Amino acid sequence: MPSPAWPKINEARAKTIIDHLAGDGFLDRAIDANLELQLGAPFCLLRVKEDKLQLFENLGWGLPMLNRLDGLRKVLDGNAAKEMDLLVGQFSKLRTRWEKETIAPLIRQLGDDKLQVREAATQKLIERGEVAHRLLRATLQQPDLDQGDPRPHQNYPGRRSRLLWAKRGDP
Repeated sequence: MPSPAWPKINEARAKTIIDHLAGDGFLDRAIDANLELQLGAPFCLLRVKEDKLQLFENLGWGLPMLNRLDGLRKVLDGNAAKEMDLLVGQFSKLRTRWEKETIAPLIRQLGDDKLQVREAATQKLIERGEVAHRLLRATLQQPDLDQGDPRPHQNYPGRRSRLLWAKRGDP
């Protein structure tokens, strides 16, 4: 089987990438390729190779993996950037699903009876930015399934969340 055509990078770009990986903790978590890899499935494996040295890290599977790849993409250019865009693009449907799985529980917590739970959920949603805002807007448009009502139900968590988000930005 032929080797894949890995994009070539120059020494300056390699230094930028290594600096990013060091700052991201890759060099602390990576294992030497000469050691036995113990990987579960599914997973994404990050490999850095230079002459005889090869380092690997199992990035796992899920939104944190994509966030790591997004961070690495920011320091790539040329063909390496294009290849990373293609790779990350293949995860677009999974990214959407993983974002919903991460954010949906926070949206439900906006309907909690305890103020501390609601405020913690609000802060986490704010930190997740536009993705959380988009999913929150979609939640507000969901009908009350019991009543067939096309408007959000009064007791639906999204109803309360709209008030919390409005209060945050009001003078």
